[in-house]
Parts: sequence; C-alpha cells; structure tokens
Amino acid sequence: MKLATNMIWHICRKDMRLLWPFVLGAAGIQFTSAGLRYAMDHGGESEALLNVFNLLQVGTLLVSALLIATVVHQDPIPGVRQDWLVRPIGRRDLMLAKVLFVLLMVHGPILLADTMQGLLSGFPVLQSVTAAASHSLYLLLGLSFPVLAFTSMTRNMAESVIGAVLCSLGFVVFQVLINNRRQFETVAGTGLFWIGESTMFAAALVGSSAVLAIQYFRRKTVPARWLTAVVAFLFLLGYNVPWHFAFALQQRLSPNPGAGSDITAKFDPSGSKFRLPEGMNHNTVLVARGLTRDEASTIYLPIRIAGIPESTVLNADRAVVLLTTKDGRMVYQARADDLLVRKDIGPADMAVPKNLVSGSGEALVYQGLSLPRNLYERIKDQPLHLEIIYSLTLLSSNSYKIPALGGDMLIPAVGRCRTQMDDDGDDVQLRCIQAGGESNCVAAFLEHAPSGRRNPISFSCWPNYSPYSAQYTPDSLTRSQGSLRFRDLSGLAKYPVDGSRLPESRVVLRIYQPEEHFTRRLVIPEIHLSDWESLEHDRAVASR
Repeated sequence: MKLATNMIWHICRKDMRLLWPFVLGAAGIQFTSAGLRYAMDHGGESEALLNVFNLLQVGTLLVSALLIATVVHQDPIPGVRQDWLVRPIGRRDLMLAKVLFVLLMVHGPILLADTMQGLLSGFPVLQSVTAAASHSLYLLLGLSFPVLAFTSMTRNMAESVIGAVLCSLGFVVFQVLINNRRQFETVAGTGLFWIGESTMFAAALVGSSAVLAIQYFRRKTVPARWLTAVVAFLFLLGYNVPWHFAFALQQRLSPNPGAGSDITAKFDPSGSKFRLPEGMNHNTVLVARGLTRDEASTIYLPIRIAGIPESTVLNADRAVVLLTTKDGRMVYQARADDLLVRKDIGPADMAVPKNLVSGSGEALVYQGLSLPRNLYERIKDQPLHLEIIYSLTLLSSNSYKIPALGGDMLIPAVGRCRTQMDDDGDDVQLRCIQAGGESNCVAAFLEHAPSGRRNPISFSCWPNYSPYSAQYTPDSLTRSQGSLRFRDLSGLAKYPVDGSRLPESRVVLRIYQPEEHFTRRLVIPEIHLSDWESLEHDRAVASR
C-alpha cells in the first residue's frame, strides 16, 4: 500500500515539474479574475472592467480544461509506444496520479481564491470554505472529471480539440431537433432545473468513471468512445427530464407539507373581461416562453384563488391547459401564461377588486391562454371542456430592515447588503453578496420610519428550489442588486419617501423561501372561448 502511494505521488510530482509554468499561468488567471471581481464588488463597475472580467471568466474554464488535457497526454492511453507500459507502473496508480494532479493543481487554486473572496467579503470561515468547496465540487463533476475521461481517449491535443468541437456541434443539433416543436415539457428555465442538472451530473459522473476504468485498466479506446456516445445521450435525456417526474420529486422535498392545503382555484364567470395594462398592446405581451403572442387569439379566464396566507407568494411554476370537445376529443394541449400571486402587499400598494375582502386570503387573477390563430378561429364558438393543471409553489417571507443610506447588514439568505444613493440622485441602490446560494424571490421598498409612509414595492422572482448552491462562473459568491426610486427626474411623479426623508428612512426587504410544492386541477365543464377575449381583442384583430 505504501509503495502504491509513493508511486502515485511520484507520478504526480513528475507532472508538476513538467507543467509548473502552465499551472502558475492557470492559477494566475484564476486569482486575477477573483481580484478583479472583488474590486468590482467593492469599488464599482465600469464597462472596461466588466469586459476584461468576462474574458477572464472564459479563460479560467478554458485554461482549466487545457491543463487537464495536457496532464493526461503526458502519459497517453491510446497507442502502443508509451514508455509507462513497459515500466512497473500500476495502471490504477497512473489514473489516481492524474486525478490527484487535477485536485491539487486545478482545483486547489480555485478553492483558495473562492475562500479568500468569501473571507474578504466579511463571511465567516466555515461559510466561506463551504461555499468554495461547493463551487469546486460543482466544477469537478461538471467540467474536470468529464474532461479527464474524454482526453483519456485521445492521443494528443489536436484530437482532443477536434473531438470537443464535434461533440459540441452534436449537442446543439440534438437540442434543436428535440425541442423543435417543444414535444417535451422539461424543467429547463424553471425552479426545478436543479433536478435535471443533478441527473446530468450523475450521468456524467458514472459515465466518466466507467470510461476512465476502461481506458486505464483495459486500454479499450474504441469501446470507451462508444460508451461515451451512450453517456452523452443519457446526459441529454437528463437535461430533458419530464416535468411530472421532476415536480413529483420536488413535492416530496417540500419543507412544510400541508402549508398550501387550504388554497383553491376556481373559475369565476362573474368577473369582467380582461383589459391589458396601460402601456401594453398586442405586440408587447409575452407568453411564458418569452415569445410575443397573437393577442387576437388569446383568451383571459378570471380565476379566483382563495386560502392564500398573508405575507406569502403563490407561484405557478407551470400551468397546462387541456381543451376537449363534448365527445371527449382532444383539440389542444399546451402551457398557459405563468401566474404569480402576491398576498404580502395589501390594498395600499396594489389594486384589489372591489368584491374582494381585505385579509380574506382571496385574489382574482386572469389566466392567459394563447392559441394558434387558425385553431382559435375554428373552435372559439364551440362549447368546450377546459381543464387547467397547476403546478404551484407557496413561498413565505421574512422581513429585514436596513438604513436607506450607508446601510451595511448581514441578512440570512441574501448575504451582506449595502445601500447607497446612485450618481443621478434619484435611486437608492441595494447591493447584496452571499457566500453560497441566494433567495428565490425578493420584495423591497423604501419606508420612512417616523411616519410609516412607503414607496411602491420593487419585486423580483427567479425561483430556484435547488438544495445546493453552485455555478460554473464566476466564483462561489452570488450577487444581487436593485434600485429603489425616490425621485422622478422629469418631475412628473412624486414619491411619499423623497430625498429629504432618506436620512430617516430604511429599506425593507422581504425574503421568500418555498414552503410547499403542490398541484391543483381547475375544471370548467363548458365554456365558449370567444366569451373571454380581452377588451382590446377587436383592435388586435384589426391591426393584423
């Protein structure tokens, strides 16, 4: 055992002596990038610095991959002319030596740079090290280990580069083909993407381990390449993990099962027709996938949602609509618009329908459904059976307060937050840095402490329900920022909390975290779609 350990270390040291300039260069790029990011976090950004930083981010990943390929090619596996084949070197020792080099020389600088950034940003040692280790592990599973396995099947750098380009093109072509007509309702772009990502990483880990075992213990390059193709296919299937499977798993991981048990959704035919908000028209309305839709073939269903607890947000991660005829024939199935219902604001901050009682836990929303033009014209006056299947997440909030000017506070879930006035003198800028993950949804507003007056709320929500925190770039820290307006430079609007009240004001943050993931099914036995066109429908038809 001691002899094997000595041989592993001996091979690793040999690679270090040969590649030390490359190692120093890669570490130098990593620390330069970390230093520049720290300077931008604490000294302000500029376009020039941002452009340099973006180049360094690409450089850190590329150089790391090239360094791994180079150390593998010091003792290439394919071929019969390698001197290590005739020397008394155990193949397991050779493989472990390469893995050790990657851990020490590639991930060592990354771990150190991330830890230093966390400590310099004011985070405790344990939190800084944990976040840095999570980032390094993420890169190891998602980048370094697959690169190590891939380059073990190539003789030199030229083969590695050409193979990587061909694999990338194949990946792109496959994605275009499989998503051409959106046949699969996947988790991409939702808070459940971590499930698909974890599936992809599991496939990459198992596949990379199998390829390394075949190459280093059997030296069967052709079978290893076929195995790599199979693993790549499974990897892509992980990216396209079905929605119903992912959400069922997410439900089992709900932090507080039963928190949304009282929430119901019902069709309210007494509601009036929908009117587009001021400033929006049929050319500016976006559907859930981010595409402009045809407002002339879009309907809006008044939905009354009840049982929503106060100080919560109800997010519809996905809404699927099924339209069938009286004889049960399916005529349409697709996603509807996303919905987000906020019950933490109240009548002082948002328009509430007159027939809703404040504090009753009810909300009236309009569910948008955009249909293909030809289909809509054919079925709009037919009696149809409509069903909506909602995948919902209930998020509860915690509130924190920080001075509007010169504030500096460590806040759970969002990290160290600072406030200052912007250069134009019309906004309070809020910047937060966290070692590790960040919150799912955040609401913020300016509040005058003595009087309790407050400005309109700024709300952002990019759900991410992942139990772990990691990202490829830039580092182990996550950053968020926002601006809270207190002055209109044009002079047209007046704010309750203006510049004169800022010294006595504070920024109130409401941080939302998931409580429960659950489903609801809304059924409308009979409906005529044309009854629920927006009030702008005729104008949208005329503008075609």
